[in-house]
Amino acid sequence: MPIFESVCSETVSVEILCLANSKKYSQHCVAGLRTDGGGWLRPVTLTGEGALSTEDITLPDGTQPRLLDVLRVCCSRPVPKPHQPENRLLAPGPWELVARPAPEARRLLEQNLSPGTPLLGDCRDRIAHCLFKYAPARASLVLIRPTHLEWEVRLTKNFHRQTRAKFRLGNAFYNLSVTDPAAALRLAASPPGLYTPAEAGYAAGDDLLFTVSLGEPTEWDHCCYKLVAGAIVLPSVTSANSLDSG
Repeated sequence: MPIFESVCSETVSVEILCLANSKKYSQHCVAGLRTDGGGWLRPVTLTGEGALSTEDITLPDGTQPRLLDVLRVCCSRPVPKPHQPENRLLAPGPWELVARPAPEARRLLEQNLSPGTPLLGDCRDRIAHCLFKYAPARASLVLIRPTHLEWEVRLTKNFHRQTRAKFRLGNAFYNLSVTDPAAALRLAASPPGLYTPAEAGYAAGDDLLFTVSLGEPTEWDHCCYKLVAGAIVLPSVTSANSLDSG
């Protein structure tokens, strides 16, 4: 992938491989890996806990960022939070779609896969926000390859529909809320229950990766929950090698 970073006034134009476009307070949270090897980047605003509006992220062709898009985004200064060190302030200006999908996505993803547990510091599904006052998070975004995956549709206590992913990573079991709208849409017409990947519409040869993100602290327990912010479907290795070589 090309290395691209140019500085204009106080802004920086960065290319990222989009690995999350998830729900955040009825708006959006977009994050990805820099194509120049600079690691994770999460563009944020100074309002709404950093959430991005639909207008913020709409591309010139009228579409929204998709997983595995290469995007060119203008950002200004880093604005890390104790629980989200990757945040960078979004600068004015349209986003540019460089490639859809990225021609060498698998290589970059494999290089950045987490080797296993613990997930973002421990094996729980949440971290008390007060802990970050003493030891800020080293990362709030991670890429994993889940195993023994099941999807769950459930109703919350307030009768809100929720999609969850149950899976193993190493020898630890996780049960995380899914904030990737495209993944949740696969089971939108399904009643509450457990579903295999095939029942959720994934093909047998799909290589499924998750972007797991640490969310904002909640009002009810002041914890930051681990969320499946991106469910990334890669073609089989054989197909990917053919694509990359072509």
